[in-house]
Amino acid sequence: MPYIPPEVVEKAREMDLLTYLKSYEPQELVHFGGNTYCTREHDSLKISNGKWCWFSRGIGGYSALDYLIKVKEMPFTQAVETIMGNIAVSPPAYTPAPSKPKEKVLLLPKVNRCATHAVEYLHGRGIDYAEYTRNLRQYIADKKALILRDEDMAIGAMAFSPDTGSIDFLAIHPQYRNLGITKLFLDKLADGLLYGKEISLTTYRAGDKADTGYREEYYRLGFAERELLVEYGYPTQRFVLLPKNKEEADNDRNTSESVI
Repeated sequence: MPYIPPEVVEKAREMDLLTYLKSYEPQELVHFGGNTYCTREHDSLKISNGKWCWFSRGIGGYSALDYLIKVKEMPFTQAVETIMGNIAVSPPAYTPAPSKPKEKVLLLPKVNRCATHAVEYLHGRGIDYAEYTRNLRQYIADKKALILRDEDMAIGAMAFSPDTGSIDFLAIHPQYRNLGITKLFLDKLADGLLYGKEISLTTYRAGDKADTGYREEYYRLGFAERELLVEYGYPTQRFVLLPKNKEEADNDRNTSESVI
């Protein structure tokens, strides 16, 4: 294996994937929305906030080097040489990829049907973190929780009630919010864990200044407005996601099984 000096490897590792694709493979880059992009070859590979995640494969990273090795399956030395060769020909203007964040523990709040503002609301009023943790462990033990990780860090969590079809808690790490994680969780519920059931959650009311886009996201995901509520003294509104027509859902499932 050719020797590559450590300083050259570090230089190659500085380049984030978005900069690499914009500079050297612009035909492969597709604007998904906001500051999020995907690739033309893999539409489930999302790039946002200096990170990328290939959701269909459950892998991700920070740099273009990670992408070339994990997605393009290039040998390490070839990946480094590809990046450095491109830089030598046409140096890009880029922002170095952020360093890996410190490990964070994602905790579950006291059960609150208002899924989207649970953390902000309870945090401002004093959270019992011991109960927070107990609830999370109980949901996991009862197989009523979904957790998505990026290496050792939890980047998304959802807790749900099979009996009522309600989402009791939903939290996405802010740096991963625009990468389709909520839809990933919902698909898991609708196609399996809550198959054939109406899925519901509660969120901010229209006009609430604390809403940073949750209502808009739920509209895009197919939810519809229902009754206004007051929970823990806070005005909220229930949203529902209707199940597919039973015949349609059965056809989809049978088609998937026949392919398998």
